[in-house]
Amino acid sequence: MKRSIGMNISPSLKQSLNPAVYQQLKLLHLPFLELVETVNMELEENPLLAIDGEETETPSSQEGADSQEAVEEPQGEKPQEDEPFEERNSLDLDLIKDFFERDDEPSFLSQREEGDENLWEKIIPAPESLWEKLTFQARLEFDDPKALLAAEFLIYNLNEKGFLNLTEEETDTFLEGFALEANPFGPEELESVRRRIQAFDPPGLASRDVRECLLFQSEFRNSPESEGIRDLLENHFDLFLKGDLAAVGRSMGIEREKLDRIVEELKKLEPYPGEVLIQTKTEYVIPDAVVLKEGDGYGVYLNDDQIPRLALSGYYRKLIDRMKWKRGEEARYLRQKLDRAMAFIHSLDYRNRSLYKVAKAIVERQKDFLESGPSAMKPMKLKDIAGDIDLHETTVSRVVSQKYMMTPLGLFPMKFFFTSALKGTGGEELSSLSIKERIKRLVEGEDPGRPLSDDKLTDILLSMGVKIKRRTVAKYREELEIPSSLARKKIKKGVKP
Repeated sequence: MKRSIGMNISPSLKQSLNPAVYQQLKLLHLPFLELVETVNMELEENPLLAIDGEETETPSSQEGADSQEAVEEPQGEKPQEDEPFEERNSLDLDLIKDFFERDDEPSFLSQREEGDENLWEKIIPAPESLWEKLTFQARLEFDDPKALLAAEFLIYNLNEKGFLNLTEEETDTFLEGFALEANPFGPEELESVRRRIQAFDPPGLASRDVRECLLFQSEFRNSPESEGIRDLLENHFDLFLKGDLAAVGRSMGIEREKLDRIVEELKKLEPYPGEVLIQTKTEYVIPDAVVLKEGDGYGVYLNDDQIPRLALSGYYRKLIDRMKWKRGEEARYLRQKLDRAMAFIHSLDYRNRSLYKVAKAIVERQKDFLESGPSAMKPMKLKDIAGDIDLHETTVSRVVSQKYMMTPLGLFPMKFFFTSALKGTGGEELSSLSIKERIKRLVEGEDPGRPLSDDKLTDILLSMGVKIKRRTVAKYREELEIPSSLARKKIKKGVKP
């Protein structure tokens, strides 16, 4: 068979995210402090942006006169299309540099007290968060915009232990945003992104639970006892957690010496990889929305006082108007900055309006919770809020991610208000949060000498009209960080569980 080299042309459809759309999606995700930082960075980088209400200063009068003369066109004349740009001398790039280098602009450094020579030594850089560090790794790992967006979606849904805290509904909602595209991004592609994140530093991130995390690390690090660790984690993990190694050895059918080697290798792994990246520090959370009691109802307000209100720079808009017939690098630079500034202002406004709508809709649906506490929480899904305010579920999911709301009952993540529903014996829907509250109260009121087992808790809840299975009770108990009945009994006796 004769081989040859040639070129073929074939039509294909390919859809990519517009930079403005990507920026809009990114701003929706950002929590309060990161948003403030992003807005301030954009103000520094884009001369076309200014703070609304503050008059943008112009260069010195002599420079202004020179630039005015340089860019004004003769009356009634339009530059010829073939006239060299250099001959028209429309704008010197030094004029743009002057915008950043003026000495008369007040700055943080100009406000320091006399004699404070060691100012920089007093400035403590804010440590990067878990999500910032992982987002940095993701931008190095993923070239495809869709894959990067999916990675950021997964990263922002990790808890501080590094585990994926994502419901099936939230995943489906995210994927719906790609359903109509020429090259859909489905569950398989999302899982592929998750597996690549698991290989980030430290390995095991984005796992669904500690068992999957340890199993991945064992295989990733090519542990010499990887087969034994896999058997222990997949088939004997519950028995292992009880601390009876003799029973584990019998169940696995191996000698104690072999089991000890497996356990030693297991101890070298990191069960909570997210904690490795988090520096021990006091965390300050600033709410994105505030709910206040007003008469018989509640008022919702955005906490946006620290977010600069943006507008287009009047000085540079006039400069662009004078250059509307100009071509060249300088003119193209300013027009690109103008487009970016307008897109950023629009994206910021869209984020704030969406956040307000979502927060208000949540308050309207959860008034009983605000009045009576967790036991009165109503089941609520993303699609419920999306239907109330005519937004897509994907947008609602992005809005509530990493956002907090201050209420008369305290500070809560906005995702806290979205709970799954269980059926009561009478057919009514009960919030998973209200059921967790019942489990918590039952455990608090139990006889310490005879703690309630998961089976007993299940029976009590059934008698209270809650249709629930034992494994669901065990899951809720673990999410509440309540030890098992055996462990609670040992704690009461003063024995380390």
